[in-house]
Amino acid sequence: MLLCWEEIAAVRTICDCPWVTCGDFNTVRVMAERRGCSRITNVMKDFSNWIEEMELHDPQLKGGNFTWFRGANHHSAARLDRFLYSREWEETFKNIRQTIMPRVTSDHSPIMLQCGDWWQNKSYFKFENWWLKVDGFKGLVDSWWSEFVVEGCPDYKLSMKLKLLKQKLKEWSKQIGGELGTKKNKLLSELGDIDLAQDSTLLTEDELMARATILVELEELAKIEESRWRQKSRILWVKQGDNNTRFFQRMATAHKRYNNIDRLIISGEEVKEPEDIKLNMIEFYKNSILKQSYGGLLLSM
Repeated sequence: MLLCWEEIAAVRTICDCPWVTCGDFNTVRVMAERRGCSRITNVMKDFSNWIEEMELHDPQLKGGNFTWFRGANHHSAARLDRFLYSREWEETFKNIRQTIMPRVTSDHSPIMLQCGDWWQNKSYFKFENWWLKVDGFKGLVDSWWSEFVVEGCPDYKLSMKLKLLKQKLKEWSKQIGGELGTKKNKLLSELGDIDLAQDSTLLTEDELMARATILVELEELAKIEESRWRQKSRILWVKQGDNNTRFFQRMATAHKRYNNIDRLIISGEEVKEPEDIKLNMIEFYKNSILKQSYGGLLLSM
């Protein structure tokens, strides 16, 4: 069993793409996963520790509690089979579900993992808090605003200038986001070269100063990255400075999956196509609003 886990771990280290493994792991993680289990064994602890060390996600099992049965009345039952997937896999797919399928002849129930790609929905403009952490941002906005020339009444001028500013911000954000990523990779490469040189010789004062400067710049970039993912995750209760970007990324992905609708049941029929789902939802709320009455009056649109 341990040898199998080690082999999977070895394969995992050479793959940084979306990754999933599955099968009969011949053990459980908690007492509830084995009928009649009264204590947590060392093997159970080792299995859970291995999953955590591998940074794999163990999704909830739908359709039942156990995947293996023995005995006429299923006196012995356990959840021995499961899918485990990486953070990259979780961030790639929109609606991951692990479901037990009907068991015919085997003492193991087959399990099915359903995923599905993200829909490419229209992206709406949002002000990003991390923009405020970029040097020169406020001055840039002032410069753009003064360049916009719009004729008309004050309300119209304000509306049009905001639209022009929105377009400028979208273009700038895309450009600066790429530049920050390039800068981060360059700094990490330079830091690696200095550390490699330090293995064989003492660093000069200039090299020590350069290393300190790189660390300061990397810290500033990390703050920008943290701010970006903090806003996407909508987690406000983690105090400023608790830099755990991976946590914020996973929360943002969870929000995206929670808000996703991948199917509807309409008049007993299942609708899966994104465009059909959208049209049916529009029709439903359109009819609902048209039929809604208040104080005996029919609302009209």
